[in-house]
Amino acid sequence: MAETGGIRCGCRGVSGGTFSHPGGFSCFRRNRNFFRNVSYVPSFKRGRLITKRSSVAGNSRIFSMDAREKSRSFVLVSSRHKKVPVYVMMPIDTFGIDASGCPIIKRLKALTVSLKALKLAGVHGVAVEVWWGIVERFCPLEFKWSLYEELFRLISEAGLKLHVSLCFHSNMHLFGGKGGISLPLWIREIGDVNKDIYYRDKNGFSNNDYLTLGVDQLPLFGGRTAVQCYEDFMLSFSTKFEPYFGNVIEEIGVGLGPSGELRYPAHPSGDGRWKFPGIGEFQCHDKYMMEDLMTVASQEGKPQWGSRDPPSAGCYNSFPSGVPFFEEGHDSFLSDYGRFFLEWYSGKLICHADAILAKAADVLRRRQEEEKSSVMLVAKIGGIYWWYKTSSHPAELTAGYYNTALRDGYDPVASVLSRHGAALHIPCLDMADSETPEKYLCSPEGLLRQIHDVSKRRTIQVTGRNTSERFDQMGLRQIRENCVQPNGETVRSFTFFRLNEKIFRVENWNNFVPFIRQMSADVLLHESKDLPISSISNNGQPRGQTKQASRESIDQTDKQEEEHCAVQTHHHIQTKPVSRIKAPLKQIREDQQHVEHNGLHRVEPNVPAEVRVSHDDEVESDEDEEAIEREALESLDGGKQRLDENLERLVLRDDEFTVLNPIEERVEVTDG
Repeated sequence: MAETGGIRCGCRGVSGGTFSHPGGFSCFRRNRNFFRNVSYVPSFKRGRLITKRSSVAGNSRIFSMDAREKSRSFVLVSSRHKKVPVYVMMPIDTFGIDASGCPIIKRLKALTVSLKALKLAGVHGVAVEVWWGIVERFCPLEFKWSLYEELFRLISEAGLKLHVSLCFHSNMHLFGGKGGISLPLWIREIGDVNKDIYYRDKNGFSNNDYLTLGVDQLPLFGGRTAVQCYEDFMLSFSTKFEPYFGNVIEEIGVGLGPSGELRYPAHPSGDGRWKFPGIGEFQCHDKYMMEDLMTVASQEGKPQWGSRDPPSAGCYNSFPSGVPFFEEGHDSFLSDYGRFFLEWYSGKLICHADAILAKAADVLRRRQEEEKSSVMLVAKIGGIYWWYKTSSHPAELTAGYYNTALRDGYDPVASVLSRHGAALHIPCLDMADSETPEKYLCSPEGLLRQIHDVSKRRTIQVTGRNTSERFDQMGLRQIRENCVQPNGETVRSFTFFRLNEKIFRVENWNNFVPFIRQMSADVLLHESKDLPISSISNNGQPRGQTKQASRESIDQTDKQEEEHCAVQTHHHIQTKPVSRIKAPLKQIREDQQHVEHNGLHRVEPNVPAEVRVSHDDEVESDEDEEAIEREALESLDGGKQRLDENLERLVLRDDEFTVLNPIEERVEVTDG
């Protein structure tokens, strides 16, 4: 392969002699000049940095757009935002199936009160999964949107915005097969006859959570291809909810694989095949993927490469050590065969994303041109952070990301997103290297840095979420640090996984509310340097930019927020805003003059943002000043007491779920 050049995709559809996908995007060409030089990434092996080895890629290049290509987004033009809007993902069991087999919204009354509570806390919006298996459940092209019409109306009436995730996968594995949302029933009927419409591993086990990308261009679904099924669903959605675009629906995520992420199901959870930190297995053994592999291998003059995936790649729960394909040697990931297979495997995933995003971008573009509204298109990727410090990055390779110590595997993904004006959604924003097992060579922080670098290079927005359920101060602090870059750039938005009864427990709520307020506050920028909020001291001067200094600053802010979070949050429920504050007016005026003089925009952590400080001509004596402060204290205390009384009346038990007075119910966070 090194001598003959790059590989060519065997996907169906021919245009001008090269294999293409809708949108006019050629996957591969024989001419290596089509591909782009990869960025060098430092190599790690057994925890040690390796720099002596030259790039094994040599002149080998990977699938991507022209390096000079700029984002063609018709939605957003800048990655600099002063705030980080926070969406809260709806409960994993928001929807259920009743005894007759019809989808329902569960615990509707409790959900309504929960939305109001989130709005009071300052949450920007909620994230809702729109399931293919609910809307087009019974018959092809028979779309039933009534559940989502009701849910979207409730969210809109609560004053919240929407991030919508169009889900073409199933989450039944999260419920042990005894609950959750399946693929449409008519898809499952086809799968009962032809199991090769799903991904398969080398042992023949299929994963029926998502259709294999091998059927993207095959008319196996009542005369439609899989991509056409996805397109029809998106068209129906945009037609039904067009009035919400821009004013309520602000972001639309398009599902691209298991859990909605652009990846192969190499690490299946829930069926016992895989457990952390196994490297996973390649998922290309359905007959359509294998036929494509054979075709491409024959075109390369190496038909023997098309009969199998790597023979010595271990199993789901293997560690990299001792697995020949992920080490160095004959037929390893560094060999000609290894590069051939990984280019084909990852290239198929890129083609899959390009085909679906082309359809989604076209639908959104037409709607937005007609309505003059702005909605951001979003694509999710997986957060495969274990074994990141090895040379081969085996867990990423099996998931479909051709990312090694010598090759940037996320640049081709970002390039496709840039082409279609889509933002990149990443998990792991709650994670730090120090919280992961060192022996598994994990680096969520390294992965996030790489994603941020490639997104900046490709001029695309970044959004994200937490991977694990976090209500502790350390976890919430880590989210803030990962959302706000040292130069003041922020992620476009953050999605908190997820809403459940635990969020309303007193100890969790008292951490969650200050976190929301800090994410919603303007990022402070120094007049000459862009600095994050934690880098501005009380006197307006930049603090030291070490990580320790930043953490100490945030710790101090957290303590101040804890003392006043109840008053600040509960303040919004009053019909008449508090007009005074608990603080010496003279000192406050001096602080404001300093902020204005230095061109800063700052809200004191103790002070509700709506508070207005009286001017000098309104205070004639020390007695007047003391009277104003006394009145402010009385107003704040009275407001808190009245809100507490209101919240007691809002306590509502509906089936198993209790709002603001929760019972013990185990609802684990998941990325399903």
